[in-house]
Amino acid sequence: MKKSLLALLLVLGCGKNAPQAVADKFIINHDKPESISSLINLKKEPAEIIIFAFPNESEVKDYSYDASNRFANEEDFNDLFSLINYGDKYTFDITKEMTPKEKVQGIMGKVVAISDARDSAKRNIFELKKKESAVLQIMNERLNNEFPCYEVTKRRHKNIGKCYLKSVPEITNTTPKVRSLTNCSQVDGAIKEYIGLKADTSVPAAAVSEYFLSSDKISDIEAQSYSCKMMDKNYNLTGVGKLEVAMAVGLAEIEGGDKLVFKARSEVDNDISADDSEDDPIEFDPSTRTFKKISLTIDFQDEAGPTVFSPEKGNMTQPVVSEINGSGFYQANFEIKGPGFTLKTLGLSLTIDPIFGLRMAGKTMLYYDNGNTRPGVFRLDISPEE
Repeated sequence: MKKSLLALLLVLGCGKNAPQAVADKFIINHDKPESISSLINLKKEPAEIIIFAFPNESEVKDYSYDASNRFANEEDFNDLFSLINYGDKYTFDITKEMTPKEKVQGIMGKVVAISDARDSAKRNIFELKKKESAVLQIMNERLNNEFPCYEVTKRRHKNIGKCYLKSVPEITNTTPKVRSLTNCSQVDGAIKEYIGLKADTSVPAAAVSEYFLSSDKISDIEAQSYSCKMMDKNYNLTGVGKLEVAMAVGLAEIEGGDKLVFKARSEVDNDISADDSEDDPIEFDPSTRTFKKISLTIDFQDEAGPTVFSPEKGNMTQPVVSEINGSGFYQANFEIKGPGFTLKTLGLSLTIDPIFGLRMAGKTMLYYDNGNTRPGVFRLDISPEE
């Protein structure tokens, strides 16, 4: 069943407080968001988009969600929930014995918790990236000067692809690799080239330490690259969280039959595309608080597949931005005509943040052609220009 759900990838952001309030609190979790007029240059492609509908109580009578169908392994699951900054952690299983109301609240609670955890991971990455350049400089200098890599190139050799500290005739290259690591994701792979070497009779037994990097030196290098390891870990947890919610919500979707998780084209979901998808679909002007251009490619999981929605096409209204009760903060509203329903936003908060850029997020209501309604949430992030 997991494989059948992996396509239901929900890109999550941040939530807050009790699960019943998730739609109202689907905004950045900080005390003082920047004014919407803050002069931050924004990209023109969304970083992430969420369109999510909640299951009704009648749709989860037989629903359950526990460790047996959890996506994350125990370590990742615990690490993910350790990033939550507030409230209960919602790590409890959702059992069949729970009431439908408890199950819906449990699903919403997981959205809240994992949303916050993923945002915490992204904040960690933002801070760690400030150290990336210095760490990479140290790694390149040490690997090039102290621990040169003479790569084993002899075919079928048991250490092929690994690094010796000295050249061995007919076994390794005669000159060392020139390291030029440009991002943290490359550090772990470089270190692994020195690890796990098997005994080699072509290396003098009395001089093994001159050819093989010792475990204490490896530990020393790993310690210096700790911030890179933490960055990789946080990147991993953002992906784990995404898939964890896809599993939890996807199971509710299967139980109820209706589609609850929708995907939209963004930097992280660039495989979602229609023939008329645009490369630069959004242009927001913070100084005038207007969307000069907006075009969203959304897959509502119907027969039509990914479809472009925009005011020009007539299947989406122009977002209207208004101030919230003279507070200096703003909200946006628009409608999208989907397959068999109309999605109406109910006051999406607009905030500017140096990490997330522009975030437009809040609750929605889906009005179906058959008279049914369903609450949901919508969130769109547009990253700052680097």
